Amino acid sequence: MCLADAGIVRVTYFPGAVPEDEPSYAVSPGYSAPGAEIREYDEDGFHVVETSLLRIRIRTEEQKVDFYDVATDEPLLTDEGGFGRESKDWTGDARVWIRKNLQETEHFFGLGDKPCALNLRGKYFSMWGADHYDFHEESDPLYKSIPFFLSLRERKAYGLLFDNTCRSYFDFGATDEKVLSFGSFGGLMNYYFIYDNTPLDIISAYTRLTGTPELPPLWALGYHQSKWSYYPDKAVYNLVERFRGLGIPCDAVHLDHHYMERKEGFTWDKQNFPDAEGMVRALEKDGVKTVLIVNPGVKVNSVNPVWKEGMERNYFCRRSEGNLLSEEVWPGLCNFPDFTAPAVRGWWADLFSRDIGKIGVRGLWNDMNEPVVFPDRTFPMDTRHEYDGMPCSHEKAHNIYGQCMAEASWLGMKRHAPDRRPFLLSRSGFAGLQRFAATWTGDNRSSWEHLKLANFQCQRLAASGISFAGADAGGFMGHPTPELFCRWMQMASFHGFFRNHSSGEFGGQEPWVFGQEVTSYVKAAIEGRYRLLPYIYTQFRRYAETGMPVLRSLALQCFTNKDTYWRGAGDFF
Repeated sequence: MCLADAGIVRVTYFPGAVPEDEPSYAVSPGYSAPGAEIREYDEDGFHVVETSLLRIRIRTEEQKVDFYDVATDEPLLTDEGGFGRESKDWTGDARVWIRKNLQETEHFFGLGDKPCALNLRGKYFSMWGADHYDFHEESDPLYKSIPFFLSLRERKAYGLLFDNTCRSYFDFGATDEKVLSFGSFGGLMNYYFIYDNTPLDIISAYTRLTGTPELPPLWALGYHQSKWSYYPDKAVYNLVERFRGLGIPCDAVHLDHHYMERKEGFTWDKQNFPDAEGMVRALEKDGVKTVLIVNPGVKVNSVNPVWKEGMERNYFCRRSEGNLLSEEVWPGLCNFPDFTAPAVRGWWADLFSRDIGKIGVRGLWNDMNEPVVFPDRTFPMDTRHEYDGMPCSHEKAHNIYGQCMAEASWLGMKRHAPDRRPFLLSRSGFAGLQRFAATWTGDNRSSWEHLKLANFQCQRLAASGISFAGADAGGFMGHPTPELFCRWMQMASFHGFFRNHSSGEFGGQEPWVFGQEVTSYVKAAIEGRYRLLPYIYTQFRRYAETGMPVLRSLALQCFTNKDTYWRGAGDFF
């Protein structure tokens, strides 16, 4: 057990005699534990550790750990069955879990992008990043793996981060209504208990622990227009001209796969974009920033310098027998960088010297980084990863692959545009993703159900440390009715990240597509966003400095009122 400060306690169970010192992808390298004044003493059958906030009773014979409020001696979280471990004979690894007593008045929030009602009580969830095309309310898991939850009661709250990157689960009384349990199918039982005066203070402490973000550039908090896909360059020019002609604010245009040559990363299609630099700089003069999609797969192509260099440096993932991992994604057969290796992250960052440094692209959009390969699956489990000096299989690295790619892309923007604050968007990530990237909720659908889910997901992500989050406004798949599109844009204007993105196969979804009346309402919603930008920017400044979430569910803001735990979480839709 380790005390980071008066309200943050790390608890780790080591099966062997020597503690394992493996890297944490959740805890920020820049986190500086302030430490805490502690008092230790023994009671009958207990060793007790006290801080100004917590009383921790360790049951010495049973090896169980119980947390109490030091002022009232009220139990916050106590062990039921305690720690468990079961070896896997065929791999040498082990399943680990822990069982806690679930209090009758306890309710749960957080866990990232889960698409269900806000209150998680009575449900079971998995952590295993997955590309879930056309997800729905019961879909689990989804793109991100954020193993942090918040427990609320009328007067007390605590947070818990399970810092384990393997496939894991959380059971909030689904199996046994009196038991809260969580565990993983490998790695260590390693968790942080976080306690403070209010839920917002706890989220703030968690965000500082896992890393506060940089303040985003002001334009990135404006309105973004995207589609799969805008091409050729004339279509992009016409798009911006239409925005300006109608007087609708727009700060960014996102370019999907079709800007590339044969969908290969770090290339431009010379036929559709003969003067990429000229276009990007012309748009910049008109106040519109260009954001490019980037996927992890590097096409197997002997004339592609990126693939050749990756091969020469042995930077691509390999299987257990030593052969290259080769799978199909958008460009065709690809190899995949091992982003868990620092050298590979540095190499990937260098690849953006032209797009970021020379052409002047202002943002990057990391996609397919759960990682996912065709048809709708991930890397084989025997794929090997460096894991920052502690080599492992994909079972351990899967959940942080996307986050490591995000770190590499973020580093590229910092390296090649040091005078500009970066804007990076990542579909996948782990606890601490906010250090590097904003995010969106993935491939949703144009439906009223998904409008509701988008609202829940953005609130849940903010409660999980990621306030710079949004959903594809209007829906990615399908075509919204005029009223649905109008209402979605009105709602999305209040989310951290405001982007209209759709699949082109269902028709256009630009603000003017649905007739003059809808256009006027949507324009008013976007203009309202810009009128609020000084306030939004101020809240993001506070978020960057203290970790305080920008978007706050009523339950977090008014946690002393138990009625808020369910209202707004699905009861009134």
